Amino acid sequence: MQPLDAMNFIEDDCVYELDMVTAGILTTGFIQIQGDSWFRWTKSLVYKNPGGEDVLTTGAQPIPAGLVQIRDLGSQRDLFRVAVPIASVFGGPAKNKSTAVPFILPLPRLFKPKSSFQVSVSYPAGAAVAETLFFQFVGTKCFNLAGAR
Repeated sequence: MQPLDAMNFIEDDCVYELDMVTAGILTTGFIQIQGDSWFRWTKSLVYKNPGGEDVLTTGAQPIPAGLVQIRDLGSQRDLFRVAVPIASVFGGPAKNKSTAVPFILPLPRLFKPKSSFQVSVSYPAGAAVAETLFFQFVGTKCFNLAGAR
């Protein structure tokens, strides 16, 4: 697929979600971008489900204290020099503490069709927490119309 040409593509809202159960010092998950379009990542959120409860929380429970690293598997490049606090990349609770405020990327990240990336969550030794985290990568699917008439 050719690179995006601003005049030859359409966009549609899209959310890729990675559900991750942290049970140790390091947990890793993967997201595969669909092959029909590019993905322009613009915002991100995290929710957590402590202890397997049915309700997702952001404000009632603090944002997870772990560190996160994201690796583009196509280029084998880490997006951050070192792992950063989860809230630095996925936002935090709103002032009313009942909703989440997404982190808005200062510069959207573009992923090619069929590309994948790895999300790693780490905790300091002895501080590993067993919880379910729901990472949401919010953006748009960009459909290239370059050969379409």
